Amino acid sequence: MPGVTVLEKGTTNGTTTDIDGNYTISDAENGILLYSFIGFETVSQEVIGKSLINIDLSESSIGLNEVVAVGYGVMKKSDLTGSVVSIKGDMMEDQPFAGIDQALQGRVVGVTVTQNSGAPSGG
Repeated sequence: MPGVTVLEKGTTNGTTTDIDGNYTISDAENGILLYSFIGFETVSQEVIGKSLINIDLSESSIGLNEVVAVGYGVMKKSDLTGSVVSIKGDMMEDQPFAGIDQALQGRVVGVTVTQNSGAPSGG
């Protein structure tokens, strides 16, 4: 599987797998390797005396209420630092809005929403 993170436990020595799932990691002859990928359980494997290691990753089940999409990745809510605001759909049910910016205006503390122009491509 491509993009799996392979890290030697207790160090910063690591790499990721290539498009075919292959990788090379140096100086890990006597260590333990940790294999991780988003959506899968982390697997650990001892390296002692092995030059080739094949592993199977099993899918992890995370409840959708525990996950927050952040940029291009996903984090557990418990790992997120900062503030998170949720707006329920029923709060905006009876209100006509032309866009999401109008729906958020005045409902999220600390967020200022402004309309720069009336053009279709305007913010």
